[in-house]
Parts: sequence; structure tokens; C-alpha cells
Amino acid sequence: MWINFGLGSASVINDASHPALSNASIDLVSKKNIFSIGTPDYSNLVFWGGGGERRTEYSILYGRYIALDKHTFISISSGLSLVNIVYSDSIGISTTGSNGSWFTWPITIYKNRSVYYVGLSLKAQAIIHCKFAGIGLAAFANINRQRSYVGGAINISVGKIKR
Repeated sequence: MWINFGLGSASVINDASHPALSNASIDLVSKKNIFSIGTPDYSNLVFWGGGGERRTEYSILYGRYIALDKHTFISISSGLSLVNIVYSDSIGISTTGSNGSWFTWPITIYKNRSVYYVGLSLKAQAIIHCKFAGIGLAAFANINRQRSYVGGAINISVGKIKR
């Protein structure tokens, strides 16, 4: 068993944005099988104007892995996921913003709305692992009816690989 966590980027299908992606998973390995519980998460936030969206995926995956040598392996898995998308929508502008100073500025007011979708989650990874830690690359995809996406991350893994 090992724990993966990492940072990367994602790309929403039919959208030009490339939001930041973080991921974490617990991977259990047994006789070339890999079971994974994970949560890729990404935010597409507009910092200077506010708003945007945040997407969190909760997935349970099953797959297979192949050891290329004593310290390197690749795996591919798939499974079901629940995708939560929180949209931050602009609902108006207030011009009463003041910090107790001479200046006032417009403040955009946002309202969050949350939606859930069931999706098909895919994950491929390659990890170079020594005794209790490793580094690797992971590729993610989620196919759902609303906002399918693909992404990649550089992962750190901590734990012991059973062979």
C-alpha cells in the first residue's frame, strides 16, 4: 500500500482553460492488481475578477500494474466517480466597498451553486519507487455528461510496494 499526492494541470474538454490540479489517492496492490481510492481536484478561478469553478472527483478504481524492474512500474485503472462542481456565479456589483479610507471600489458579489455528476474515471501512472518513497507521473481523465476533462500531475508516493 502507498499514498500518492501531487500537483499538475488539467484541461476541460471544449474549453481553453488549464486549471491547476491537485490529487491524492490511496493505492492498494495485490498480485498485479491495483485498487485505488482517490480525489483529483482542480480549480479554475479568476483571481482578479473572482468567480470560476472548482471540481472535485471522488473515485474508486481497479486496474493492473506491471513491474518494469525492481523499482519501476506502470499501471492503468478505471472505475466510477462522483464529480462535484461548484460554480461561483456573479450576481451583481455593489459600489459601496470601502476600507474606511478615502477610496471606494466596486465589489462583485458571487453566489455558489453546486452540482453532482457520475462519471467514468481513468488513471495511468508510472512510478520509480525505492524502499518507502517514490516519484512519478500520473495522467487522469474523467468522462461525464457535463464537463469531461483530462489532466496530468507529478506525484510523490509514500509507502511500501508489495511484490
